[in-house]
Amino acid sequence: MAHHSSTWRACGAGAILSLAALPVLGQDRDLRRREVEASEALRLTETLPEADPRFTADYGGWWRGTGTKFDVANQEERRTLRENDLRVWARPALRKGYVYLRGQFTYTDFNAGDAPDGDEDTSFGPEFDRAFLGLDLSTWFSADLPRDVELRLGRQWFSVGSGTALADTYDGGELSVEQGNADFRAFGAYTIPSRNPDFDGSLPGGDNSSNRVFSGAELRYNELFLGDSPYVYIVLERDRNREHPDDPNQEYEYNSEYVGFGSDGSLLVDNLRYMAEYVYQSGRGFAANAPGQEPNELEAHGGVGGLELLSEAPLHPVLFGRILLGTGDPDRNVINSTLEGHFNKVTTRPETDRSFQYFGYQQTGFASSFLLTNLQVIAAGGSMRPLEFIPWTRELEAGVTYYLYEKVREEGGISDVTATQVEKDVGRELDLYVNWKVASDVTAGLLIGRFETGDVYPSHEIRDFMSANVTIAF
Repeated sequence: MAHHSSTWRACGAGAILSLAALPVLGQDRDLRRREVEASEALRLTETLPEADPRFTADYGGWWRGTGTKFDVANQEERRTLRENDLRVWARPALRKGYVYLRGQFTYTDFNAGDAPDGDEDTSFGPEFDRAFLGLDLSTWFSADLPRDVELRLGRQWFSVGSGTALADTYDGGELSVEQGNADFRAFGAYTIPSRNPDFDGSLPGGDNSSNRVFSGAELRYNELFLGDSPYVYIVLERDRNREHPDDPNQEYEYNSEYVGFGSDGSLLVDNLRYMAEYVYQSGRGFAANAPGQEPNELEAHGGVGGLELLSEAPLHPVLFGRILLGTGDPDRNVINSTLEGHFNKVTTRPETDRSFQYFGYQQTGFASSFLLTNLQVIAAGGSMRPLEFIPWTRELEAGVTYYLYEKVREEGGISDVTATQVEKDVGRELDLYVNWKVASDVTAGLLIGRFETGDVYPSHEIRDFMSANVTIAF
């Protein structure tokens, strides 16, 4: 494990993979989290290999075993599961490009009676979680092209900025151009029904699989001023889901656009890092029973910012703080539903929907696993290497993160549907973790989380979470 793991992606949690404490939505969010972390861990295997006139091929694999115990929201019970996640990859290198293939097989085993859907033993795959062709276009055409031009076609990871607006595995294509300190990417992608759950739970005949199309572009300039890297991006999402059977009295389309800008880098000194991003969402959706089925205009906002102080002192302490926010709508009690859109009953006209819906990921706590919609999150914590003076535990890292949660609009709902009270205080959470690089190809992790509910819940609850894992690369 590299020292000083990024707090922006995992808020100090490193590469721990585990199942969230909330019932269905929380598990969908944790699938996204596991994909984010697995993609980060295996990112180097996907890169363009060094040019070689000969045919070469790299290959390898990655297995993770996880055991998890977690409390169920609004129920006095604890569930236990075990998961095995196997990924095997190959990267044949061509003269002017390469092929990258990575298969995935995941097996999950719940204790008797613990599975939310009653299916105690489930498997996913075997299926490709990556399968793309990478072409080094700078070697295909004129020498006047920028030094690094790459085209990827197939199943791959797509993300922009900090990963808030978009971050997931899709099928599609991406063109990336690097010229000096400037990086430009343009992409088009569509969802994979077997991998991408849809956020709209009200679609008639929906099976929780998503059918949406994305396109967008990002421009980033690296090493500006004191190492700052400002960026700007745009993402367009178009809904291709269809109801079955057709509902002539209700439309369900949700088409959104995202414009974001931000920066990350050093703040005054090299060991004080920062990141900041703002996202503006626009588009059109539909409210339930709106006369004439006029669409709602979408206008919502999201953002994330943070500071991280690194140190080369003994034990290598790191301190960090973050704030995350997504706007909400006072008339949306259930955020993941077309039928929770709204219109003015006096003027019988649709009103602007200000609920921030997004297709990316931000860490908001392991036990709670909230979406950012209608939520403000303040997080602070730190990490260190407490046993670095012992050779075989030099790579052991321990850390803590404390979260405070509050609604943006107390009248609206959040991603946990059991939070039914018209209040602001959502609760607080404490996360503890240990990551240990046992050997060059073996890592182990332990996570303990406790979420304490606030005034938005009808009764006081403590939700505990614990997960342990071992990862072997080969």
